[in-house]
Amino acid sequence: MKRQEKLYVRAPIAFLYAMASRGLNFLILIFSARFLNVEDYGSFSYMIIVANNVAMLSSIGVSSIINVRSAKYLPQSVKPISLIYITSIIIYTLLICVFVLIYFLFSLVNNIAIDISSWVFIVFVAWFTCLSSISEALIYGSQKQIYLLRTLIYIVIIIPILLLTIYNFGIIGSVIAYIIFRLTTSFSNFWISIKYILKYTKYFLSGIFNLNSIYKLFCSTIPLTGSIVLSASALIVSITAITNNYGNEEIAKFAYLYNFYNIITFIFGAIVNYSIATLVKNRAKSKDILYKNIIFSIVLGLILSLSFVVSEGILRLISPQILFQQYSLYLYACSAFLYGISSCFHAYWLSIEKPHLLFVVQSIWALALFSICLYYQESYQGASIAIGIFVAAFLQLLMNILIYIVTIIYKKGYPLDVK
Repeated sequence: MKRQEKLYVRAPIAFLYAMASRGLNFLILIFSARFLNVEDYGSFSYMIIVANNVAMLSSIGVSSIINVRSAKYLPQSVKPISLIYITSIIIYTLLICVFVLIYFLFSLVNNIAIDISSWVFIVFVAWFTCLSSISEALIYGSQKQIYLLRTLIYIVIIIPILLLTIYNFGIIGSVIAYIIFRLTTSFSNFWISIKYILKYTKYFLSGIFNLNSIYKLFCSTIPLTGSIVLSASALIVSITAITNNYGNEEIAKFAYLYNFYNIITFIFGAIVNYSIATLVKNRAKSKDILYKNIIFSIVLGLILSLSFVVSEGILRLISPQILFQQYSLYLYACSAFLYGISSCFHAYWLSIEKPHLLFVVQSIWALALFSICLYYQESYQGASIAIGIFVAAFLQLLMNILIYIVTIIYKKGYPLDVK
């Protein structure tokens, strides 16, 4: 009974935190769309998307590793988690530098003009996004969601400050607001991680000099790294091509709806983080938990996606200068719904330590997105990404279901029911 009561406390806090943190990210982008001109909003959105994808590339899936391992070992064994945590920070710091350099060279070759301040912003946002991501994973894995209330309070406090900053200072205000948002959530979650979960362990700093732990962690994330590189690269290349060929106005149309799509997928992402820890702790009931997660995701996905669709009038009222296509809105809503169901399978594959299955389904997503965007770009321009994301989400869900059915039929090493 006590464990069940804790679950009733942890789950709402995790959901509230996901809504608040992703909601603030969403508010910053929506306020920017309202008060910036189309050109400035397109430029700002482009930087945010590049920064978030660089963060995704640089994190190489270590958040999922931390989530799974901390659910297994904490609170009994702190040392391995401390080493993984500090090692993750070192790895993604190095990789951010590498990926930003690659993207900088890519921009030079394609004659994409991005000033030095934009590059500093991209590096800054990417680094703190990664820090927040791995800290969240540690908190979810250790099932210490109660501490997220601290971050939740900070978020509520800074909301009016950030919105006033955007209103008064235009694109500079948007940049400042986004930096403050990332700093607040990252430092709060980092402090929770080292003080309340790792408890200032001596192993925390020793991980900096532990090359063996860095090597092992990097090797263990290879399947996840491959899937992330494919997904992030497909999106970055697609939006860069559209920016280069059609300008920031088309990116503004894409980013405006994509931000709404993102807030829905971010919520499901938080649910995935929570689900991984729950599945790892309850391997014997993993199939039942998966089915319950799917039902919950279908209901939540329908609510969120339908809300997205019926808010078309509000979206046009918020930013009348951004003339997006109606069918793009419907495609993003359907894609978010499909992604929500797929995310249940993603949590399951990671919980049973089969990341190569996630690599397979993410590869299909990336290849479908890139192919569709390349084929339809000339006809639909920015809307081609919406078409690509929908087709990719549909194929990804289909492949997740097929793989799961195959594992039920053959059960070759995939313990759907652990006895």
